Amino acid sequence: MEYTEVLDKQITRKQHYVPKAYLKNFSVSNQKSEQVYVVFANDENAKMVSIDNICCRSYLYDQIAIDPDSKTHVFAAPNEIENSFIELEGEYATIISKIKNALRDSDEFELARVEIDKLRQFMSSLLFRNPVFVHLSNYIIDTQYKNDPQHIKHVKDIFPDVPQNVYLSMLANEFLKMNIAPDVGLFPRALAETMKESQLCIFKAKGSVFVTSDMPVVNIYGEKDGIEYDLLGMPITPELFLAFVDTVQRVPRIIIIDDNSVKRMNSKQINKELLISNRIDLLSHIDFSIDAEKEDDEQVYQLLHTDKETALKQYEDMMSSKEIKYWR
Repeated sequence: MEYTEVLDKQITRKQHYVPKAYLKNFSVSNQKSEQVYVVFANDENAKMVSIDNICCRSYLYDQIAIDPDSKTHVFAAPNEIENSFIELEGEYATIISKIKNALRDSDEFELARVEIDKLRQFMSSLLFRNPVFVHLSNYIIDTQYKNDPQHIKHVKDIFPDVPQNVYLSMLANEFLKMNIAPDVGLFPRALAETMKESQLCIFKAKGSVFVTSDMPVVNIYGEKDGIEYDLLGMPITPELFLAFVDTVQRVPRIIIIDDNSVKRMNSKQINKELLISNRIDLLSHIDFSIDAEKEDDEQVYQLLHTDKETALKQYEDMMSSKEIKYWR
């Protein structure tokens, strides 16, 4: 097992878990650089921030170990997972541009089946590439490996020259890739498959604007005229909200909604780390009388056989520890 060859490769340091291809559609017009208004958690003041500097972490998808002899930082498969998102992000940007252009002058648009599949894939990927899920994946590998002395002995016998922490970082990289990479990731592919029978729908704001966040995908359950529906969706521009709706009733491709409906949908974005908009008055476009359902994203944690409270506690512990980041 070779690992020294990766030491000199250039690594993308700042890795976005909400891609700039998504964020740029909420940027403020008449700005030389792509900037958005952001309200951070526990703050009420909107700040203008470059999309380069939000929804990202240093080396988020890369596993780093410190070689015990040379003390050098060793990257397992550098940029492999980060680069796996690039093609899908580009396809998403092209499709959204097509939708925006079509809806600029009318209330109709047409997409090929393959384009609809790409939107499902992008939305599913967005749910699982966030920092909490990434660090939980690392946590699983760390705990399972340390609790399996037979496997540790087996690895030492096969790779006697590879430091244990270096091997562990490579194992973590492979596990994370098989979880979240859009082409092979188990979870995004499984979720996209469950959405295949759902109907594509776009909500179009009549007057207010949609607000997004660092975790833009929301799950909305409801009932209308005695018919239940299950909606998985996200804002794609300040005027448009893309949704896949699971219901027995035929859903129109475009639904025009009023200010109050937009504000109610925006309430699903609260309780996130940051809110994002092209409007400085973004908080006025949210109905704070409706508390965001805390179980909206429970499905993500159920897939890891845990609950949100436990997962976030583990995440806080890991983020305050150098051990996990560098696989020491």
